[in-house]
Amino acid sequence: MSGTVVALPPTTTRPSLAAVTSNNFGSARRSFMVPKAIHDMPPLPLSVTVPILTGVLLNCFLFATLCAHVVVFLMMTPREKQQWRQAMLVAWMFALEVVQTAIVFYDAYEMFAIGWGRPDYIQTTNKYPSWIIPILTSLMSVTVQCFFAYRFGARTGQFVVCVVIVVLALAQFVAGLVLVVSLQRTGGVSIQSYPYAPGCVWLGTSATCDLIISLSVLAFFLKHWYQSQSSRMSDDQSTVVRSGTFLLPTTVVRLVVGAIEAALFCSLFACVQLVLFLKYPASVSYGGTFALNMTKVYSNSMMVMINSRLWNDFSLRAGHRDAAASHSIFDTPSMAVRLREMPLAEDDSKYA
Repeated sequence: MSGTVVALPPTTTRPSLAAVTSNNFGSARRSFMVPKAIHDMPPLPLSVTVPILTGVLLNCFLFATLCAHVVVFLMMTPREKQQWRQAMLVAWMFALEVVQTAIVFYDAYEMFAIGWGRPDYIQTTNKYPSWIIPILTSLMSVTVQCFFAYRFGARTGQFVVCVVIVVLALAQFVAGLVLVVSLQRTGGVSIQSYPYAPGCVWLGTSATCDLIISLSVLAFFLKHWYQSQSSRMSDDQSTVVRSGTFLLPTTVVRLVVGAIEAALFCSLFACVQLVLFLKYPASVSYGGTFALNMTKVYSNSMMVMINSRLWNDFSLRAGHRDAAASHSIFDTPSMAVRLREMPLAEDDSKYA
């Protein structure tokens, strides 16, 4: 017994807490590691991500501005049955903008949240049906351009120009529908490819229509300016504003402000988008900032005109002396009221 060696069972050592924690974190780290294939892929160029991100942020800002315009419209609209058409137009416009904003935000979430670290996923914008953005832009542009034509014809009586504007607005809407059909045939739109011919016709007709609106407004302004220059010395009772070396009637000042705030801004936005599309036909990322916000520019311009007219009506009911002389196309009171209420020098008192 004394010389017998008893073999004891091998002792099982309990693993330490540090070893268990290290193994668990190691397995978790391996499960969240990015595949090697993604590391081998080239980084996504800034020309793709920066325009889209800028367009989304600008879309958010313009939508907030539009909401402010709608709130002002609801506060200033008189409760009359004659205003239901204008209210329906604003409701239609705001509904389109809500849908477009939701689509843009959802696509940004898909690209920059779910598709984070996946360049192939970010470069493909097939998260929603490809016809939604072009059809919403076409609907908004034809609505606002026809509204421009109606207001221009009602204020100037130049119905030939109105017919031309309406025809071009309908032409760009049809071109937008053709673009939708082309997108459906090609299976959607991606960042690196876009139907060239339908897109060129669509953007070209829209920019042409906006330019005709702007040039018509400016031509009407020059006509009024020439008439005011020829008759300013003979009419002592006309309301005028001293501006530099010549006199401007208050109504013409309001016309200039309305043109700058509405037609000129829309035409400039459309022309920039068209130039970017023609210069970079193989990529829509450069024009993405403008393409995502084209509807917002149109809707905000229309709300500026509507709210300006409501402001003039409110001032007229309140007995504002300057609102009684308002006969401009777009009835924008801001600059004219400020200029009219500026103190004049002693030698300028005869122009008051």
